Amino acid sequence: MSAWNEKHWIKPELIEQTELMQVKLVLHVLHEGDTQSVPQGVPQDVPQDVPQTIIELIYNNPNITREDIAKQIGVSTKTIGRYLKKLEDKVRFVGSGYSGHWEIIQK
Repeated sequence: MSAWNEKHWIKPELIEQTELMQVKLVLHVLHEGDTQSVPQGVPQDVPQDVPQTIIELIYNNPNITREDIAKQIGVSTKTIGRYLKKLEDKVRFVGSGYSGHWEIIQK
């Protein structure tokens, strides 16, 4: 916290997710007073790194479910669905149901 204060960065957030028995630390590297662009229609409490986190989770576990992604990030399954729709050029689901898996699209 003292290092963050010395740099005059936005105060870190601690988000307690008791149902998952997790505490999430969100670190912002913008200076206080800087504006942060939030995509239109995204609630302010949704972490901004969700797309990158989804890709990392899929990379680490191609068999991960939308529900598990949602639980690990701390958002709803519907939110994950919206982000996956936007990520269609980066990830795709191959197969069907529980026998399918995620693939990262290489360009």
